[in-house]
Parts: sequence; C-alpha cells; structure tokens
Amino acid sequence: ELVGSLQTPKPPRVLAFGKCGLVALPSKGAAVAVRDALAERAAWTELPCAADDGEAAHATRVTALAFGPSALCTASADAVVLWPEHVLLRGAEGAGGACGSRIARDLGAAQHVAFLPRSNAVVAVAVGKEVVVLDTLNKRQLAQLQGHTGLVTCSVFPPYNDHVLITASEDRSFKVWDLSAGSVIYQSPIMSASPFLSIACGCHPSRISFAVGSEEGKVWFFESFQGSFRQLHALSLKQHLSKLDLPDETQTPRSPTPMIIRSDKKQTQPQEESPKATPCVEVSTVPVLSLLYVGQSEDNEEDELSRGSCMVCTPHAVFFVNLQSYDVVHIATLRQYQPASSVAVASCFALSGQPELMCCAGSAFTADASVFRVFPPLSAAATAAATATPSPLASMSAFPSAAPHAKSPLLAQFTAPKSKKKTDDKKSILFHAKVKSSGYGATAPRLQMFCPSPKPSLKASKPGKPISAVSATSYPPNPPLPTVRLADAEQFGRFHAGPITHICFCGERPYLLSSSSDRTGRVTNLPLVKHKGAGALLEGHAGTVTHISHSYSGKYVVTSSDDQTAKMWLMPPLTPPKQRVSLMTAMKGKPALDFARVPSGGSATIASARQPFPAPVTQCNFYYLDRFVALACANRLHLYKYLVKVDRSELERVNNLSKYKLVTTIEHGAKISSFSCHNSFLSHIVCSTCSDKSIVVTDMDTAQIVHQYDDAHLKPPHTISFFGGGGANQSSESYNMFITSATDACIKLWDLRTVSCVRRFEGHQNRVHRVGAQLSPCMQYIASGSEDKCCYLYDIRAGNTYMEKLHGFTDVVSAVSFCPTTPLLCAACFDGRVKLFVSPLTQAAASPKQQPAPTKPPQPCSSGRVKVVKR
Repeated sequence: ELVGSLQTPKPPRVLAFGKCGLVALPSKGAAVAVRDALAERAAWTELPCAADDGEAAHATRVTALAFGPSALCTASADAVVLWPEHVLLRGAEGAGGACGSRIARDLGAAQHVAFLPRSNAVVAVAVGKEVVVLDTLNKRQLAQLQGHTGLVTCSVFPPYNDHVLITASEDRSFKVWDLSAGSVIYQSPIMSASPFLSIACGCHPSRISFAVGSEEGKVWFFESFQGSFRQLHALSLKQHLSKLDLPDETQTPRSPTPMIIRSDKKQTQPQEESPKATPCVEVSTVPVLSLLYVGQSEDNEEDELSRGSCMVCTPHAVFFVNLQSYDVVHIATLRQYQPASSVAVASCFALSGQPELMCCAGSAFTADASVFRVFPPLSAAATAAATATPSPLASMSAFPSAAPHAKSPLLAQFTAPKSKKKTDDKKSILFHAKVKSSGYGATAPRLQMFCPSPKPSLKASKPGKPISAVSATSYPPNPPLPTVRLADAEQFGRFHAGPITHICFCGERPYLLSSSSDRTGRVTNLPLVKHKGAGALLEGHAGTVTHISHSYSGKYVVTSSDDQTAKMWLMPPLTPPKQRVSLMTAMKGKPALDFARVPSGGSATIASARQPFPAPVTQCNFYYLDRFVALACANRLHLYKYLVKVDRSELERVNNLSKYKLVTTIEHGAKISSFSCHNSFLSHIVCSTCSDKSIVVTDMDTAQIVHQYDDAHLKPPHTISFFGGGGANQSSESYNMFITSATDACIKLWDLRTVSCVRRFEGHQNRVHRVGAQLSPCMQYIASGSEDKCCYLYDIRAGNTYMEKLHGFTDVVSAVSFCPTTPLLCAACFDGRVKLFVSPLTQAAASPKQQPAPTKPPQPCSSGRVKVVKR
C-alpha cells in the first residue's frame, strides 16, 4: 500500500528506514537529511553538523548509513558517527541543541553498516576489503576482519547469535565469522558469476538461516547444519520478471492519421491499426538490492505463510518467496502504483520490519522516494476464505463429499448376458442331466464311524480386508530414522539382471514386489532369511517392466511395460507356515489378464483379438478398492473395469474367461510421466504429472480435469506419490498430502486441498535418471533415491535439507519403499540389488546384541614373541 511520496534533496543512492518511522539519506555535501516518512507535511531536516567533540560530524560525503534499535550510524571516509534516537527526533522536528557521537576516525570510504539486532553496542562497518567491528560505548575497535579479495558489500548479525557475523563481498563469496573465538566458521566457494549485493538473516533461535542476493538476479538460501552450512535453494528471478509486462518508455506515441476527404461519393476513413502488443523491456540484469525475512517472530503464528517468507527487492518489482516451498507467491511491480508514486525504477531500498513492515524505495532517475506499507501475502486457504466466491479448490479432498452420480464411471459394471432357458421336457430321459426321483427306494446316507473330526479350515479373506502378516499396531508412532543396514538382502545377490525400475511392499502381506528392465517382475517372500530369497518371476513382457503394483486385497499384481502392454497376475493365498505353497507354483507363470487397446465401453477377453497400446504404458495401479485398474499411456489416462475368473479346471485354464472393458479415458495436454491414486478407500481423485512440468488433478466421478498446476518444477517431474498410510494411526487430512520429484534435484510436498506446495526438499542428486521417492507411514520422513549411489532421508519436521545419507550402494539408487507395518526401508539400485534398512530400536528389539565369548589373551613365549594359533 502506497503511503506517500517524498521529494529528496537529490537522487538517493543510499537509504535507511528506522523503527520510529524516520527516513535518513545523504544530503548535499557531507550532511545527512532526516524526515518522518509517515507525516504528510513533514520536511527534510539536516542533522547537526557538530559532533560531541565540537568538530564537524563529517567532512566528506556520507557513503553508508543504517538504523539500529534506537540510533542511526553514518559513515564516511573520515569518520563514523552514532546519532541517538532523541537527536534524530529533535532533528526531524527542526529543533537543535543536540549532536552525534564520533566512534571512529579515518577508516576509509565505507560500503555498508550493520548493527546488532537488539543493541546499539556493536557496529560492523565494511571498509574496502575489510570489516571493522566497533564498540560504540567505549569508542574502540573490537576486531578487524580480513580475508575477502573484493569489496565487502553487505554484512549482518544473526538475531540469536550476537558473536557471529556474516559478510558477503564482490569476490562472489561469503564468510561466517565467530567474533568471540576470533576465527572463521565457514567460508563459501565462488557461488556466482556476479558480485553479492545484499544479505538477510532469519529469526530462528536454534539455527542460523540467511539469504544472499547477487547482481545477476539470483538468491541463495543457506542454513546451518551440524557445524556447517548447507545450501537449501537457489532462486532465479529472471524467469519470473520476464512474465511481467514492463512497457518500454523509449517508444514515442504516434500521432493519429488524418482523415482523407474526397469530392466524389467515396469517402475513405483512416484505417485503424490493429492493436499491437505492448513492447516489453528486455531485462538483462536483475540486481537484488535488498532482502528481508518477514514475520518469523514467535508471536506471529496465525498465518503459516507470513511466518516463513522472504521479501526480495529489485529495481522493477518486489518478490515474496515462501521459505517452506521457495516459490514466488506474490510479485508487486513499482509501475502499478503510478502515477501516485513517482518511482518507476528503484536504485535503493530501505526496509523496516518493526513495529510494522515498511518499505522505502528511492528513484533511480529523479529526486524522489516512495514509502509503502507492506502486508505479507495470505495463504491459499485464507485467501479462499476471504473471497466472496469461494474457489472450488477449497472443497477439494481425497475423501468424496457425496456419492457418485448416476452416470459416474465409478459405477460401471459388466452387463450380464441374457440367459436363454432351454426346455428339455421333450427330450428323452437319456439326455437329462438330472432325473427327479419319485421318493421310493431312497437309500439312507452312509455313516463313517471312528473318523476324527477335520481341522477347521482357514476362512477366506473378504475382498478389501487382507489377512495381516504383521500386526498393524506394531508400527511405532514416532520411529527413529531407518539407518541400520540389514545383511538379509545381501546374502542372496542380485534380484534382477538389470536396473530395478520400481519396488514396493505388498501391503500387509509378506511379499516384496519389484520390476526391472530385464523384462521381468518379481514377487519375493519375506523375511528373506527365512525363505532364502524364494520368489516368483513374472515373465511375459517383451520390454522393460516400468511399474508393478498390488491390489488392496493382495490377490492380484499388475505390471506395465515398454512393450505397450499391461498384465495382471494372480497372487497365492495366505496359508499357515506349515502349509506354505511355493510362489513359483502358485502363480503358474501365466498372466490372468492382458490389458490392451479396446474402444471406449467395449469389452474384451484374454482370448479375443486385441491391439497393443499406441505407446509404452508408463504406469499401472489398482484403483477404487480394486474395482478398477488405471493405466497411463502417452497423454491419456485409461480406466479399466476387470473381472478375473479363477481357473478351476484344465479346460477353463486354456480358455481363460477373464475379461475387462474400458470405462473412460481422460486426455491430458502432455505426456503423463506418473500418476498416483488411493486404493485403500473410495477416492475419486487422481493426480498425475506431465512432461510440460504441470500437475493435473482429475475427478474420476465426472471424468474431468478439475485443476492444473503449471510450472510445478523447473524440469518435468517424473514421480508423484500420495501418502498411503500404514500401521501408524494418522489423521484423515494426511491422505491429502502428496510428493513430487523431478530431475531438478528437488522434492516438493503438496497439499491437495489447496494444490499448493507446502515444503521443498533439496540435497540429493537427480539430473538424468528417474529416481523414486516416498512418504513414510508415520508421515514424518521422506526417502529418496539419488544418482550419487546414496539414499537420502528427509525429516519433514526438521527443515528443507536431508537428515541422513545411507551409503553402501554401487550404482544409482532408483527406487525406495517403506514397509507399511514395520519401520523398514527398502532401496533398490541399477545393479539389480536390494538393500534393507531398519531403525536402531527395531534392530535392538529384533536381534539383541550378544556378548562376545571371552577369549584368552595371547600368552608370550619365553623368547618374548607372541604365538599365534590358527584354528
């Protein structure tokens, strides 16, 4: 909100904004002008020229100034002067009689001045390639920081670490200094191709987080972690500023064309020129002039977004960056406030965060400045609640609010064939299958004596309620990170002969499913040590098996492949351990269904003629409590209804009367790279990622796309995964969360209710290959593969960087999966091997440490040598 415009003594190059509402800037000569920015009729007043020693405050032009908690510090080549708050207020009112305090002499031309956040006792003055730390009370130098090879352009004290100072320089690096120990904590390498111009620090009591802005329009975000500093994100503002229409002022308006009047009847009017697009200014550089962390105080807990946003000021616009997702949530251009504001292009900014967020922008071409009152942007939920017409996204949820309508594709069923009754009354008795008895001569049923009663058989599990192999209550609510590697999977060598593309646990059943580029899928018994790696190979595809998925009931497995087909396989029933049937025998090595291309609404059987899909099938999943199978092929999402008839005889096994039909097809604007849907409950929402870097939300109840989020990643995302739940008791709102991963080495956590990014995670390497990512059943961790032969674990509650990096792999980690019943992590890589990780508490409970057997120390011989005995 524009508060007012100020006429400055000269075009401002340096500005300072205080908490008391005062604006200070260098005036003509060596003077400093002060004015109340909030008063409409206030005038600029120059500060007294005399210091406390009776001499002139400054003899040369003031090059740097800054406001502290209750003082103003001005620096020039000959002196550094501290002006208390009462002197500033008297100077702004036009009264005299007070002067400043000179705290240093002849330091040189200063570039920047920084105060302690909560005290005026210490001031850091950047002079040339050095930083001088001054004690304002005793008027002496505390330290002189040397090490930069270029001019130091900015510095900042972290709010909760008064002994730490962060400096940035034109040498394109920054340093973190420990003033109490007199050492350098961290020294960054060369980060940019242009000098650093601004720096800001966040208000976090337990860690140091700061942002650095450069002249080329990039902002780097860093955070302290285990004694060092990690880069959280690097944001480029050029791509955001290029979307704004910045009119070119160099274009002069054309005069209107005169009318042509003729003496005959024909009268020609001037042809109206077609409206041309407004020329835009080509922004070559977008210098970051100022940075400020907004609303990170502990008192402000109402709005999630305002507690974590960064204000980035450039000459053309002001950007607001969400510190959880590092997305630009709002852009305010300076031109939109004209003609009330006289600043079109800013040369400097002065920001003040207390008691309210204020901003003062100085014009780059005229002697003007504009004062703005800044309101942090609201979150998506607050914006929808504030608007008169609520957005349809406000009611979007993974749980349906009503039953499917009458013509919904989710109610599709197979049409039963009309049965023709045959009358066999006229046939001879020899052609009757059964002859009704007259009742005479009926024999009594035979009795078997001394026969033991049969054992009660296991009841067949109802569809949708699988028998648990592990109790769901065994999953702890707050498990530690699974960092301990088990040797179970390493004893059985490679699971596949090629790279593993996908891996998952079969719900609560003791099976591990995997797919590979060796054209096979695999179902492996768990635990591996007990069953010695026994499993079944699903052979039948002619190309890379891209995905494998299991049904919620645990009866079926579906696989997709690059050979433009998808196949469904039967799973063996759960039996007691003594009656365990071999997987290889139970699955029979033959698919129960072969999905293929059929017309919409048409049905097909496995024995009927079919055509392959026009492109490779990217992914396949069971959907809507096993009632449908969803397939992604090219830019289309197909929904199939299926009916599997179990083989009961050799003749049925040959005919295979299982069938399926295409219910609906949803066409997207680009190729579908991945999709995710809930199968543990009746959900009508399917989310998919496309090659145009978008996220598409589809309502299967209406078979329509309800929302599309463009530019979700810098590169096309390749993985999307909903929170699948598990043994841990979670809130129903957790099922609205999902993650996406792309080759920009970034994982984003999204909320389906607002289709907005909640948090961003970076640290793993992903530039070429498709590596998987998944949320843990406790909704606390995220596991991700990486191209640097490691598996990364992120803690959602801790921050945006990884917490643990699991080693021991020999190739790219391509797939990860959490066990839904036990704190167990499975990771697979391109060498065809699988590794299992558990938490330290789980390993201690499962296999307690055994005390090693006492051994006798080696006894020395008479010659003094140690005798070694081989066993």
